Amino acid sequence: MDTSQIRQNLIRGGNKAGRTLNVFYQDEIPNFIQLDDLVGRLRDLARDIEQNAIENRVQLVEQAEIWERDEDYPDIDEALEVIPWDDRRICLDAHDVAEETGHATELATTNPTDLVDDGYRERILEQTMLDDVVSLAVRS
Repeated sequence: MDTSQIRQNLIRGGNKAGRTLNVFYQDEIPNFIQLDDLVGRLRDLARDIEQNAIENRVQLVEQAEIWERDEDYPDIDEALEVIPWDDRRICLDAHDVAEETGHATELATTNPTDLVDDGYRERILEQTMLDDVVSLAVRS
């Protein structure tokens, strides 16, 4: 199998996966290779990538503190009832972190329509101990 066309397609891809595979093909794969050998090497690469992901997750979990809210905050929950439950639950969790730690606490979202727009931000700040609700989204 001629791998030169695969390499050219990867170079044009312009994404991290393409660059990783391009390096793999340059360093590990000759220009001509038996299909079964190529498939075997790609499977090995996939296993290596999966192992890296597992190791990264283990490191992240070791560094993370799992937070479980013990309070229901029914008054705040009721005051925020216009916010959909999944988003409201996050607000209550963030409020709990702020209350329990006493530290400045901001709630960040990548979807500003969830919590920042529609007056939700002001309502959340009025009802919780959060210092801010911010959008991390890049708007066009």
